[in-house]
Amino acid sequence: MFDFYGTPEYEEISFILEKSGVSREKYEAYRAYMILDWKIDGATEETLRDYIVNSRKKTFQPGDLLEIGKISIWGLPWRVQLVTLIAWGIFLLWGLLGKRWRTLLYGVIFLGGSRMALWSYLVWRERVPLRVTLPLLACEVFFLLALVWLNWIKIEFVAWKKTFLFMGCLLFFLSCLYTGGKQSRYVGEVIGNKKIFMKGLDEIRAYCDGCPENRYLLDANTMSYYTGSVFDTGQYRPINAVLGGGWFSTSPSVQRRLEEYLGGAPGFYFLIISDGNEENTPEFVYLTDVMGGKPKLADQWTASHGGTYNVYYFEGAFPFS
Repeated sequence: MFDFYGTPEYEEISFILEKSGVSREKYEAYRAYMILDWKIDGATEETLRDYIVNSRKKTFQPGDLLEIGKISIWGLPWRVQLVTLIAWGIFLLWGLLGKRWRTLLYGVIFLGGSRMALWSYLVWRERVPLRVTLPLLACEVFFLLALVWLNWIKIEFVAWKKTFLFMGCLLFFLSCLYTGGKQSRYVGEVIGNKKIFMKGLDEIRAYCDGCPENRYLLDANTMSYYTGSVFDTGQYRPINAVLGGGWFSTSPSVQRRLEEYLGGAPGFYFLIISDGNEENTPEFVYLTDVMGGKPKLADQWTASHGGTYNVYYFEGAFPFS
């Protein structure tokens, strides 16, 4: 639902959800990754999927071609488009100077046509994350330069032609250094931020593990699940807490863990970041509704990275259906 079909506003699909007894509070919490007791039959899920797919269908407009070109050429970070454009320039220059008309024609038709078809599909389906687009561009550059390299020795170039090609290759090398430097700085910044984030998670873990008699529920929007190395066993070891929701929340094993952990407890603590609006979030509203009343603020503490967290206590076991 989240990745492929999205989650429309409740008003748009209320006529479907009401048939399965899904309230506005429960659906809004689901959209915010609070998926403790999300039970909906398969037929309703298929109806939801079909409705969303049909309602999102678009008709092709001439202006879409401009949008495709804008995203595929200029809508990328780190000036990656420079590498791609210079690779195309080298290929075209090589074909023109070497009079390789057939290879040039087939290359433009095949690579250009494939590029347009793939990018049209990705933009049309709104599936253009960097994990898809960057490998796609890398393959495009590889094929362009491979055509030049494989046919290089078959052509006799005079000195001035070699000079032009050498300048093109030099520009390509410099563009790789330029965009590589930008990516390196970005990765360094991400790693630095993740270290701060992970230190905060370690402190949250220590906070929860420090009171093994309590039950803790972590807000998924606040405590984004860890996406680092699977060998980092320090993060994957058991913790005295459960996450409000994630990709596998409706799987039998996760549901069993949630019901065993929260279903039999006399009460539980809900951790959420304090930003002045935490009591208006869909997660908080849903828990207040399903638990039959507002919780009490049991604690408030600040992590080393500066984030302040509220710890609310809900009395009673979570009423799993």
